Amino acid sequence: MFDREQHHLAARIIERATEGLSGDQLIAAVREEFPDESLRAIARAAFLAVTRPSVGPEALSSIYDMAIYARRPRLNETMDA
Repeated sequence: MFDREQHHLAARIIERATEGLSGDQLIAAVREEFPDESLRAIARAAFLAVTRPSVGPEALSSIYDMAIYARRPRLNETMDA
């Protein structure tokens, strides 16, 4: 189950993706706003975000790409350091 914080994080990911951010830019924007969240938590929230019916097609691919990008092991080593 996803907790309230994950839902809030997912909503912010959707907002930022709708603004045109994607990939590492989207991760950086979310991490700036939620500095205590791990990259794993952000990736999990991104996968939650793509399941929301309110996500427009313009943001969907950006969020999905960010979620896949965040799950890469080598990125986790550099982003969480």
